[in-house]
Amino acid sequence: MERATHTWLPDLASLRLRADELRAGTGRLKPFRGPAGEQALVDLRRVARPQLDAVAASYAPLCPPGYPVVEDNEIRGPGGSIGLRFSKWHSFFFALEHAKRRRPAASKPSGLRAVPRDPEVKMKRLPGQPLPPPDVNTPLELVTLALRWEEARGWVEIRRPLPAQWDEAMLWEHLAAYLIGINYDLAAGWPE
Repeated sequence: MERATHTWLPDLASLRLRADELRAGTGRLKPFRGPAGEQALVDLRRVARPQLDAVAASYAPLCPPGYPVVEDNEIRGPGGSIGLRFSKWHSFFFALEHAKRRRPAASKPSGLRAVPRDPEVKMKRLPGQPLPPPDVNTPLELVTLALRWEEARGWVEIRRPLPAQWDEAMLWEHLAAYLIGINYDLAAGWPE
């Protein structure tokens, strides 16, 4: 009896090569500063919109009535996003956010050290006081946000930062990875 050949082995090999390329380029995860973040979001919207429209057209017969919907909140700075809602339980977005700080939390002063005259202690803004002007040096990053509702855990969010030198293929890879989960949920049936 002849053994079946595995046609997925070349695909796995190419995925491994792509993963190695991305891992080798992890130094590219440098945050944007000032207007560079806003420009990166403008560029991402221009490239991602046709992909999102194509996926929406493909999944329209499979999704609940009124879905999928391409959403763009048109915010130009941090908080700006463009994405796709597949149902009220599933969505995928590209967004510009404040970069996550990966440093250990410093111990908070207590006792007399917490007196407002201590230069290490910052006063909180009280309700009604004006907001401080935005800091143009605040680090920003483009991210993918994959959201899914699970009965046992509530909203589950997977957040992945994109490198500064992202490309169209990388956007598609992130979206395609999320589509695998959508396909699984479609096969199992949408939550009622």
